[in-house]
Order: sequence, then C-alpha cells, then structure tokens
Amino acid sequence: MTRAVLAASVLLLAACGSDTDSDSGAATATLEDDGMVVRDPWTRPTPPGVSEASFYLEIENLDAPDDRLLGGRSNRCFTVHPHITEIDDNDVSRMTTADDSELTLTTGSMLALEPNGLHLMCVGLDAPIEEGDDIELELVFERHGTIAVDVEVTQDPNAA
Repeated sequence: MTRAVLAASVLLLAACGSDTDSDSGAATATLEDDGMVVRDPWTRPTPPGVSEASFYLEIENLDAPDDRLLGGRSNRCFTVHPHITEIDDNDVSRMTTADDSELTLTTGSMLALEPNGLHLMCVGLDAPIEEGDDIELELVFERHGTIAVDVEVTQDPNAA
C-alpha cells in the first residue's frame, strides 16, 4: 500500500470518527496506522482520590513487521505500563507487570487489553477521570513507534 493511499485511509477513518457494531449497537472506534489497527480504546471513570486507572483496547497487526507493545504515554498519567490481572483459584486477584511474550504482536496477530487481563495501567493520575473527559493515549511500540488514540470514558463500552 502506498503512503498516499495509507494517508488517505487514515484521514477517512479519522473523519468518520467511529462506527457502530451492528450486533450490539455499541460504538466502536478504529484507527489504522501502517498495518497496525487499534480498536475501541476505553477506560472507566474513577472515584475521587484514586490515582490509578486502566486503559483497554484491541491492537491488531494486519501486515506490519513483528513488534512489541512497550507501554504508553498519556496527558493524564505520570506513567503508563502494561500490566496483567490474574485471579487465583480463591478468586483473589493480583496485578503484575506483563512480560514480553504477552505483549508481542506478530504479523497477523491480535492483542486484547481488557478488564481482568492484560491492560495498560495509568499510574499517577492527575485528577479523577469522569465521563466526557478527553484522554489522549500514545501507544509505544518497539519498532512501530507511537500510535495516538483518544480514549473513551465509559462504565460499559458495550452499552447500546
């Protein structure tokens, strides 16, 4: 795909903003950047006094070289690190730093960052996150560089 066609595709996607999933009625946001596709970035509102939040989204490597998600940057966080939530047999959850194998995106693969699993942890939140907030997130990749997305703030991204 030529750069001109790719640039036109990205501009068209940006102009469209979002589309609707016909099965659920839920709004979905999609951004393609040089063979990497980012879908549905979202986070929940946070209560007052909470200094952490989690970002969720999907990343698909359509035809870009193999890569790895390193983390992110946000206008609202001191740092953004990949974490994974694990729940043991006693329903006790613990959060650990995700390892390289969990963050690898080979050509043709998808990486789902979701509640109770792999996610990006915003540490040092500057203020509580509220519905309607504008949250910018840059995803940082080992080879691809960065992809900037706008994160939707919602209790339930699948609500109609």
